[in-house]
Amino acid sequence: MRRLTTLIVLLSSLCATAAQTPRTANPNANRPQATSRGPAKQWEYLVVSFGKTYFSEPNLEPETKTAGLSKLVSYSKLGVVSAQEALTVQWQMDTLGKFGWELIGIVGAIGGDQEMVFRRAYDPEQSKVEATLIREEGERLLAAQREVASNLAQADFVDLDAIEKAAAIAQTRQKEEARLKTAIESLNNPAIVEVKVVSSATSPDGSALTAEVTVDGTAQLLKEGNKYRSSEAQALAKQVATAIYRAAGLSSRYESDSYLSYALGEVKINALVRISYQGKQKIVATANAGGKWPDH
Repeated sequence: MRRLTTLIVLLSSLCATAAQTPRTANPNANRPQATSRGPAKQWEYLVVSFGKTYFSEPNLEPETKTAGLSKLVSYSKLGVVSAQEALTVQWQMDTLGKFGWELIGIVGAIGGDQEMVFRRAYDPEQSKVEATLIREEGERLLAAQREVASNLAQADFVDLDAIEKAAAIAQTRQKEEARLKTAIESLNNPAIVEVKVVSSATSPDGSALTAEVTVDGTAQLLKEGNKYRSSEAQALAKQVATAIYRAAGLSSRYESDSYLSYALGEVKINALVRISYQGKQKIVATANAGGKWPDH
């Protein structure tokens, strides 16, 4: 009996001690707890409004069906003969859905503008990539806004004469480039492999044209494989420059002096001769000619 009394007293003492000992707060009490299925899922949210929702009736606007905008099939036998679709909002929601966003609710509507709530599983890498894209998009939009503001600031007054003059100069440049290209294309021998023609005329009745014409002299110049004579290459380059000069109908008061003719000419021609051998190419000669158009 004395042993039983002693055991009861001891248990009572231990319970009293435990009741007086303060409990330590659990730092993870309010955190999402892992379950037997794995760690708690994390979400991110997107609250967006697409503005007013406008509906179309695809059966009355069949082009929406042929364009692939409508998703609604008229099940006439089941009683769904006609209905309306919000095609624009539907398409925008489809786009968000492709990036993992799921509509989970509509908060409300003010004046027809519906506030929609989307969510998707949180992926830090995806969010990081999208944050970079969003920032870059913002920078592009800011640059576009600044450009528009700058253009508006400079567009207070418009000089119609300046606009017309610029258009006339552009037309002059285009015409004389085409004119010389036609003359160059009339040549058949040697084979022309590259043509660059650029006009920098500064007035509607002016002329300032430079042409670079490369011809293939391989067949005419190479002998015994990879051997050629520079004198023959130079003669060929001179022949090409002179042929273009004459085909274009150019003239020059310094025709006997090719250097002055080129330097002072409104139309400048550079002829290059190129040869090829076993996959290698080389410019072996150049010649110049210059003059002005016959009607200048």
